[in-house]
Amino acid sequence: MALVVNTNVTALRTRNALNRATDGAANAMHRMSTGYKINSAGDNAAGFMISKGLETQISGSDICVDNAQNAINILKTAEGTLDTIQDNLLRMRDLCLQSMNGGYSDTEIQALSDEAYARALEIDRIADSSKFNNFLIFDKTKTADASKLLLQVGTGAAEATNTIAVENVFYGSTLSCLTGDLAAADLTFVGKDRAGMEELLTKLDAAIQNASSRRGTIGVSINRLESAVDALTVQKENLTSSHSSLVDADIAEESAEYTKQYILQQATTSLLAQANQTPSLALSLI
Repeated sequence: MALVVNTNVTALRTRNALNRATDGAANAMHRMSTGYKINSAGDNAAGFMISKGLETQISGSDICVDNAQNAINILKTAEGTLDTIQDNLLRMRDLCLQSMNGGYSDTEIQALSDEAYARALEIDRIADSSKFNNFLIFDKTKTADASKLLLQVGTGAAEATNTIAVENVFYGSTLSCLTGDLAAADLTFVGKDRAGMEELLTKLDAAIQNASSRRGTIGVSINRLESAVDALTVQKENLTSSHSSLVDADIAEESAEYTKQYILQQATTSLLAQANQTPSLALSLI
């Protein structure tokens, strides 16, 4: 190589090596200090995009687990209310059967009728006041066909694969809604003939069956939601593992890289000082 003064190629090359070593040490230090090997899109553009997609799914999984847990609580609240309503219906049926037996005076039958009436009023009160936060659980303005409740348990938008539908539960559960037309005022045993009492008994049986059917639907729905929670938990675990392997820095690897770049930085600094002195050799020729 020629001995020149105007251009010190050796120094330029050494300086470039120093810059690379300095950048490498700085990057390794940055990764160790943040714990991430992808700190900006420039570090790994494809990895950055994938990691953001994974973060979206992980965050969505957390929300959907909360959704499912809240839905389970709503369903358990509804089942508890229906359980109380059903207890009252069963007692009303017992009172009806008791009054159909001969040997009671009108006064005694009236006492049975009064208890049945009071229980019917309590069913209506419970049904109209049952809420989960501000959600009216048994809305008597809805029919069974219009009572479908969609529960978001998936991280996507498609209804078919991301929701669980609970149908035929969240509609009116007052006595008239359960029986079709029977109201508390109709629970008068005194003066009713056998046919009238049989009709009353049939309607109470229908109301008990209605409550039982709804509770069965609730049980199935709770099982589905618990299964969804399990699936979401496993999904989050796997997504988090994938995200970690993609963005989390290996501290042992980064510390080794930092040590390497630091040594190169020190070496090239020393060599650059020597390379800068190379043109001065030309003075010995003058």
